[in-house]
Amino acid sequence: MGKRRTLQLKQDEMDELLKILKESPNKNSQLYRRSKVIFLKAEGKSLREIANETGLTKQAISHILKLFEKDGLNGIIPKKRGKKEKFSEEDKQKIVNLVNQFSPSEFGIPKRYWTLRTIARAMKKIYNVKISINSIRKILNEGNVDLKKMRDKFKKIKLIDYLKS
Repeated sequence: MGKRRTLQLKQDEMDELLKILKESPNKNSQLYRRSKVIFLKAEGKSLREIANETGLTKQAISHILKLFEKDGLNGIIPKKRGKKEKFSEEDKQKIVNLVNQFSPSEFGIPKRYWTLRTIARAMKKIYNVKISINSIRKILNEGNVDLKKMRDKFKKIKLIDYLKS
């Protein structure tokens, strides 16, 4: 049987681990489980004992310990995953401004009001940016732009102009 290595923690690391373990709302979260592994190892528990207590495999526990040894507490914080933002806040604001300040006809698009498809065509034509209709929808929702209300407003203006003539 091999010699059991204990993990030496600084006081601030121990305090932070205890804080995570006490205040974590989700006991199944990755950060909670990783913190528990580090805490148990610091108490001198073996990989088998930690595995029995946490339900993790010895390989997973070894991986967590290596993350901790490499980068300390920062190493056990889960990394963000998923797609990165494709459009900056500035790009998003361009789309919102485009819809709020101009009509499609000003860009050579033969439409009276904006649709998701006409916005995509305008972005390609003006900025040479290919953007999906779903991305435009999300950006407009974030910017509190309602194309339907804008279309209704445009129709009212047209009707008023027609009735005046």
